[in-house]
Amino acid sequence: MEPHDLETDRDGTPTPPSDEELEAFTLGLQQEILANPPFRCGISFHWNGSQDDAEQVSFHVQLQAVLLRRESPWLDFSSLKSIVFHADYEQGLRDASVRAGRDIVPTREPGGLSVAMLVHAADGCELVADAGLARGLLSQGTAHSDVSVSTLRHELCHVDDFQRKSRLWNNEWLKERLQGLRQTFFPMAESLWSEYYANRVSDGPLADAYLTGEEDMLAGAIRDAAQEIGEAILAYRFSHDMGVLAPLARRKVSFVAQSMGYVLGRYAARGLSAPRVAQLRETLQTAGLEDAFTRSRAELDRLFQSRASWTSTEDLAELERIWFRVMSAFGLRFEEISPDRVYVHVPFSQPCE
Repeated sequence: MEPHDLETDRDGTPTPPSDEELEAFTLGLQQEILANPPFRCGISFHWNGSQDDAEQVSFHVQLQAVLLRRESPWLDFSSLKSIVFHADYEQGLRDASVRAGRDIVPTREPGGLSVAMLVHAADGCELVADAGLARGLLSQGTAHSDVSVSTLRHELCHVDDFQRKSRLWNNEWLKERLQGLRQTFFPMAESLWSEYYANRVSDGPLADAYLTGEEDMLAGAIRDAAQEIGEAILAYRFSHDMGVLAPLARRKVSFVAQSMGYVLGRYAARGLSAPRVAQLRETLQTAGLEDAFTRSRAELDRLFQSRASWTSTEDLAELERIWFRVMSAFGLRFEEISPDRVYVHVPFSQPCE
């Protein structure tokens, strides 16, 4: 019996599993971890916790991976080559940057908070997390524990997404030199998809508290992008420095895409479609992004259903087109003159069809 598969009394009240049933369930999980571990990589700790704490955290990580695999049997964590918990999270990312050969930087956008990140490489991926997440897995406090478990489940689903893209796209997304419009819009589309997939597959009762926060984060990201890009466009009229305006616009719109991925993934898991809160509905309407929200949801759902038959990074082409129009709604229209040259029209206030 799964712990959430509760029998009911005649009056419809759920009957919790007995101690014997819980013990049998726990024993089954332990045996599965030993006989068929979800991953075999090492887990390292850079903190002041004890060896016993580290062993308990390692067990919890394996346990959550097994539970995820039971919920979604297709999940594949075999590309995970290491997990690192670090008391100095940014130092952990700097260390990972050396191993990956490129700078790994957590989001610093208003409303964004990074406590764990999956670092991609051609030969696998590495999960780097703040040691606070490990402590949360051991916490007796429900709120801290729930946040840590939900974050861990989300990151483990990123591992499966990485594994599938690496296999079906033959790592081209890691090695490909993006040119033209794709240099701007493929990373947005890929981030949108990644957060959608991780939230859709990892969602569960423990993540109930996340939804309102994610909706608030998306609304805030849209308002912040509209304000900062608008101010940057005004400054551009005097400076004519596209080297300042374009990177800022890319960064702000990319965070909107990432934030929308969180919300749409949670919505998909819970059978929701339209924005459920007034603040988000009004923010989307004001920014002219209602259509982008609806179209992104539809395309992400299509991609989820067809993900086993993906063939190349072009699978995300429709998402790229949607977010080209989003960028236009924020005031910049990108035009590809040649693969090595993109012209940015400023100002531009209406979506470009």
